[in-house]
Amino acid sequence: MREHRPASVDITHITLSVLFIALFIASTFWVLSPFLMSILWATIVSVATWPFLMRLEAFLGRRRLAVAIMTALILLVVFVPVTLALTTIVRNAQGITEEIRSLNSIELPAAPAWLEHVPVAPINGAGSLRSAPTSGRPCSRRTCRRPSSGSSRRPGASA
Repeated sequence: MREHRPASVDITHITLSVLFIALFIASTFWVLSPFLMSILWATIVSVATWPFLMRLEAFLGRRRLAVAIMTALILLVVFVPVTLALTTIVRNAQGITEEIRSLNSIELPAAPAWLEHVPVAPINGAGSLRSAPTSGRPCSRRTCRRPSSGSSRRPGASA
C-alpha cells in the first residue's frame, strides 16, 4: 500500500496570494470610492421602484416596454426638477450675487452686557479676550501666550 502524505504547505504562496487579494480589494475600493454614493442612490431607487415595475410589466405584458417606460419616468422625476432649479439659479444669479455682497454692509449689534461675565471667553469693552474672571486682569498677546515646553517662565512674567 502506498503511504498517504499530506500536501506540503507553501507558506510563501499562500501569504502572497492573501496579500494580492487584499491589495486587489483595496484598489477596487479606491477606484470605486468616487462612485459609491451614486451606486447607493441607484440601489435605493431600484429597490423602491421595483414593485411598480413588476405591476407595469404585468399590465403591459412586455418587460422591455415596461423597463423603457420606468426609465423615462425616473429620468423625468429626477432631471426635470434639477433642470428647473438650475434654470432658476442661473436667472437669479445676479440678484443672488448682490445679496451676498450686501451681507458685508450689515453691522452687528453690540454684545449684550451679560456676555462679559461668561467664564469661557468673556469680552471686555475693547472687544479683546480677557483672562478668566478669577485673575481679574486683562490679557495681552505677551502675557496670555503659553510658555514653551523648555521654558521655565510663568505666564504673565515679564521678560
